[in-house]
Amino acid sequence: MKKLLTVFVAITMVCSFSANAADTGPVREFYACNFQDGKDMDDLMAIRDVIAKEVENSNDADLSNQVSFLWTPVKTNGQRDFVWFDMHASLNAMGRAAKALENSDAGAKVAELAAETVQCAAGIVTHDTIYQGSEQPSGEGPVLVESYICELHPGKTVADAQMVVESWRRVIDDLNGYDSLIAYMQTPVVSQSSADLYYFLVHADLAEYAARTSTYRTSNDGMEVDSRFN
Repeated sequence: MKKLLTVFVAITMVCSFSANAADTGPVREFYACNFQDGKDMDDLMAIRDVIAKEVENSNDADLSNQVSFLWTPVKTNGQRDFVWFDMHASLNAMGRAAKALENSDAGAKVAELAAETVQCAAGIVTHDTIYQGSEQPSGEGPVLVESYICELHPGKTVADAQMVVESWRRVIDDLNGYDSLIAYMQTPVVSQSSADLYYFLVHADLAEYAARTSTYRTSNDGMEVDSRFN
């Protein structure tokens, strides 16, 4: 499995998402972006402010239930300035939220600012929890995200990857320091990326990431599971 690893700082931008039992389950829109010349994070935050104001004023349930995340790279072998996600309870909820924003006074302004500010590859992915530790993270402030973008080897399928995930989960259960870990697996619904799978693991900070990675990489079972991923 070909893998691109990036470690991000992730910040929640709009935070009122509530899950429900709607059709497809949770999905995420993603925008993997680079700034246009002369643009920076302040310009991106100006777009965020326009969206946040519309969410606050619209009284639209799907916009209010959307959660947006901003990831900025800490360590990476990729070439993106940031990744922006919009999380939705379902594919239909995503469609309704997009329609509400597009039909609002803010929709044209957001599109104009985005065209001036960034160049992005976009897509929509499923969003499945593959590990939930026994302790809940605090949920406050930025977190560190260990992110993998993966392509399946010829003849391999998502089902093969899911089997390895089951083995990985059993290994993590037996290791120390993972009680508050949350991990997710995503598969593309539509995407400008060639990736077949995405994984990301959420850590409180770089120290926690380093401690867990050290534990995992010095574990024989961890290395065996990694060989199966590979």
